[in-house]
Amino acid sequence: MKLPQILLLLIGATAVRLAYQAMIFLMDGSFTMNDSIIYMNLAESLPTLRELFDGAPAPDTDRMPVYPYFLAFLIWIFGEAQHLTITAAQAAVDSLTVLGIALAARAVDRRLTWPAAMLAVFWPVFVVYAAIVLTDTLFMMFFTWGLCASLWAARSECIKTYLVAAGICFGLALMTRPVLQFFPIFLLPALSYLILKSAGSFWRAFLLACLPILIMGLFAMPRLANNYVLYGAPVFSTQSGTHLMDFYYPCLAEPIACGGIIEIKRQNLETIAARRAKLPPEEAANPLMVDRLRRELGLERIATLSFQQITYGLTMGAVRGFFLTSFREMGQQLRLNVNFFSTVPGKSFSVRLKKLFSEATHGGFLAIWLGAQLALLLSRLVQFGGFLQGLRNPDLRPMAVFLFVTAIYFLAVNGPIGYAKYRLPLEPALIIFLTMGLSRPQRLWAMGLSRLQRLWGWQKRATEKNPAA
Repeated sequence: MKLPQILLLLIGATAVRLAYQAMIFLMDGSFTMNDSIIYMNLAESLPTLRELFDGAPAPDTDRMPVYPYFLAFLIWIFGEAQHLTITAAQAAVDSLTVLGIALAARAVDRRLTWPAAMLAVFWPVFVVYAAIVLTDTLFMMFFTWGLCASLWAARSECIKTYLVAAGICFGLALMTRPVLQFFPIFLLPALSYLILKSAGSFWRAFLLACLPILIMGLFAMPRLANNYVLYGAPVFSTQSGTHLMDFYYPCLAEPIACGGIIEIKRQNLETIAARRAKLPPEEAANPLMVDRLRRELGLERIATLSFQQITYGLTMGAVRGFFLTSFREMGQQLRLNVNFFSTVPGKSFSVRLKKLFSEATHGGFLAIWLGAQLALLLSRLVQFGGFLQGLRNPDLRPMAVFLFVTAIYFLAVNGPIGYAKYRLPLEPALIIFLTMGLSRPQRLWAMGLSRLQRLWGWQKRATEKNPAA
């Protein structure tokens, strides 16, 4: 890609996102979610990165520091940064994600570059979440460039350079959201297989694949050391307890809509408060100990569920996360009181589905959502075909497997929590698989057109030789 093309792509992607944000602004929509205010408060508390713990300011052990520093940088430039100012900056950041996806597709096959770029420009989940004051846009930019560098490591002779770049990008992504803390377990075998041909031997590929993981460890080390000094244990984040107790368990218990989550949270607060009251004061004031109590309670609740229920919950979570469109979040941003399948009343699946379609046929936003949902389902079939096409091609197989394994990681780590937000890290792989799936019909069309042209040429030459024919 040449520089003018890159600039045009960046400007176009930013313009699409700004247009969507302007629509939200004009319709008096919302640019925030529950955690947005927390990140704004953290940005204002820098450089100490403090959050309230038991009503008193304390070092935040839940959230990563990169996004608060990003917000603080915007506040330093613009004074008191408004939500629209932040999302406008995120629009520019997300355009870099679009460029990263285009270059990642180029590493797979040069012919996929511009189709992937155009899809990423208008990809709904990117456009929607760039308009929300949350970590997702910044995280996706770093993560996408990590994937891009990994794919190019398999194509280039400068393997180490690209793997170092991948490690830096993954490290920055890790310090933006802690969801990547178990990613090396999947990354190591997938990356080893990806660069096996370029590395020349299995052991060299394995050692090279350790390089980005070691760099990720270097990014995590200061935080681990700081928590050890402050609280006596090298814990990376204390989000896991709340995540397991207040989200993982409710979504296993009632997979369709994570129903009862509010009541479960209330009960959990009471239980944790009672258990903390039995601890010595210094342990009760330790956020790592509180996280441990939450994690234990979450595991206790999950242990009460049957194996069939847990399997069903995990399956439904993967299905919801993989097949739900981001237009639901768009409706929430626009403050529209829209029913979805999870909120439609009814005693059975068929009754609720009929009510949903009945409401959608009357037009409005729900009809738009239903069209987007059907388009997403169709795209999944094409993406599956693109993945199979990658597996059949020996040259593309390592890249297809690498992208598939990275996608599986996020489905596994999110478990029963199936929201479009948690599918974001899968999107680069899905876009590339979609372009691979679409390229096959394009090639068949091109082959058919070429044959028609040749046939037309033969007929024309035959007519010239024998006018009477």
